[in-house]
Amino acid sequence: MKQNLILWSTMVVVVVAVTATAQTSKNRLAAADFQHHAVLDQRGTFVMMWTPREDSIRVEVQVATTGWVGVGFSPNGGMRGADITLGWVDSEGQLHVHDRYAHGMTTPVVDIAQDVVVEGGYQNDTHTVMRFSRPWNTCDIKHDMKLSDDTVRVIWAYGEEDPLDTMDMKRHVERGTKSVYLREPRFTRPAVTEDIKTWDIRSPNVSVPSHTDSLYWCKLVKVPDFSTKVHVIGFEPLISQENLPYVHHIILYSCGETSPHLEKWAQHEGVQCFSPNMPPSMANCKTAVSLAWAVGNDGEMWPEHVGIPLGKDSGLYYYVMEMHYDNPKLTEGIVDNSGLRLFYTEKLRKYDAGIMSVGHSVTPYMIVPPKHTWKTVGHCSGHCTNIAFPSEGIKVFQLFLHAHLLGRGLTVRHIRDGRELPVISQDLNYDFNYQQGRRLPQEVTVLPGDSFILECQYDARHKTVPTFGGEGTQEEMCLAFLMYYPKISMSWCHSFPKLENIYRPLGVKSIATQNTSSTRLRSMLNTAEEREEELIEALLVKKETPAVTELDLAARFKNVAVMEPASLKSKTLYDILFDEETWKDEKIKELQKQIEFSPHHAFCRPVAGNKITHIHKYPHFTTIKTLDDECLATHVSPDHLPPYQDESHSTQKHTITENGGPASPAVQLAVTLPSLLSPLVLLILYYQ
Repeated sequence: MKQNLILWSTMVVVVVAVTATAQTSKNRLAAADFQHHAVLDQRGTFVMMWTPREDSIRVEVQVATTGWVGVGFSPNGGMRGADITLGWVDSEGQLHVHDRYAHGMTTPVVDIAQDVVVEGGYQNDTHTVMRFSRPWNTCDIKHDMKLSDDTVRVIWAYGEEDPLDTMDMKRHVERGTKSVYLREPRFTRPAVTEDIKTWDIRSPNVSVPSHTDSLYWCKLVKVPDFSTKVHVIGFEPLISQENLPYVHHIILYSCGETSPHLEKWAQHEGVQCFSPNMPPSMANCKTAVSLAWAVGNDGEMWPEHVGIPLGKDSGLYYYVMEMHYDNPKLTEGIVDNSGLRLFYTEKLRKYDAGIMSVGHSVTPYMIVPPKHTWKTVGHCSGHCTNIAFPSEGIKVFQLFLHAHLLGRGLTVRHIRDGRELPVISQDLNYDFNYQQGRRLPQEVTVLPGDSFILECQYDARHKTVPTFGGEGTQEEMCLAFLMYYPKISMSWCHSFPKLENIYRPLGVKSIATQNTSSTRLRSMLNTAEEREEELIEALLVKKETPAVTELDLAARFKNVAVMEPASLKSKTLYDILFDEETWKDEKIKELQKQIEFSPHHAFCRPVAGNKITHIHKYPHFTTIKTLDDECLATHVSPDHLPPYQDESHSTQKHTITENGGPASPAVQLAVTLPSLLSPLVLLILYYQ
């Protein structure tokens, strides 16, 4: 009798589900206003729209096929471990949608816990459309991906024919991946009115070289003669579609210098950054980041109570625009005039905003060993914040995380009075080709004496030589740009490890370097004016075009001679670092320990003032333990349920008793049995 009751209940549930699904699939979906829209492929055949909600995300895909479609979330862009929603509309007009997971390059398996809520879908002569929603955190840690503020690789694929059943389908005809931020607010371009105006800043038709994969180009830009103070309230990139693959980032450095040479350089087309041809007056301008854009960023509009000051009494007369061009295939004939469109208003916001960079100094002292995963840290010390921050502190409302090709994860930790506060920002799925400012859910107050630790994780397992910190694409960085208010004088707060804590773990006991003392530095400063005049004559008067040179910061290690032990005395530190034997033994573990926890040279710099330097020890603090509060309630683990192979599981959930514990085997069987039998079998049993 109990068995008949179970079968009867099962049949009713299945028939109702099938009827409702069939009815939905025959009609077009009701119109929905999605916040975000992305074309996932280059031909425009796969479109994804989504809206982030408080507890869930709502997604719709529109695909130019009458076969199956699949869209998923992956931490690294691959199939293995991906969380996939796959569906199709059959010849009877019935919509089939499943929550699946992938073991590898095979048909994704239907998840026993169906956490996707199907809202409907349909198929016409050209397209298949599917709409669904799912929680940000399903608590199915084995088969679902928790969606967060991290970069998410959306993977997509589609076939030209419907599957024969849930696991029997032909191979995709197209597939791909695209990185997105699922939870960021949508960039909305403001209307240009009397209150909101624009100022376009562009590069002057830069010829991107084909003999090197990376070029940094610097152009001095004069700020318009505003009659009053204005606030910049946002920006958008100005990049042509054909040049989008080559423009990696654009940074505007504010310049409060009043050198008489700057007016001349503002008329010049620019020079290669960091090269000997960069005029000293222009190099001295690069004291503070004012705006930063990188690939993947559609633009930014900031909160209505903040704006970056410009114009009268702002102390800002020039920008240095730094363009980073990335040309890994050494393509010839690229000429670029990209830039930024700044939105500004004369109706001033309540607070002046500023940008401060924290992290590891851009120096070859940052080393990522080959054939390893690695962690680098950069500090902004409490000593610096205690000097520069007002007593009430600053409020951080947005961040921009930045590494290069090896970067896989960045975390900004916040320390106060020996305790770790909640992480300010984290992206453990970092993508070099998708970088955008992150609006914080809540503003974070940072007080004098607080410190930051920026942790950067890298994957160099495919590399055969070490990677060093530097400006080039093939080199690495570990930086976070904090946008905050009210604006203060400090523009950056960085650190790097002592050199002895790098070479000693590698078996080198002592070194000798060429003269790079303060005497040489003073000599360089004394000749700065001479160099300025030489460049004015060459670049402005004679209008020479200097060759673009490759930058190699690590070359300075060639001037560091090994003194001890005697067996290495004929070598330089450069030789040691590029010796394969260096990276094969236990020395790597000790080097990682020293890189992460040894004292650092820490320094910060006010926009106008001398650099503050000191030795900073890794702080002692009580770490914060983050718990997945959403999943503290005990759910039945998928490992405790029967193996699943049938598509009738499409609405099955885990069963929980009233006290929060797992259901008894008998109750669990009664609930899961309907999902283990297909509708056809149930109908046969019923009519028998």
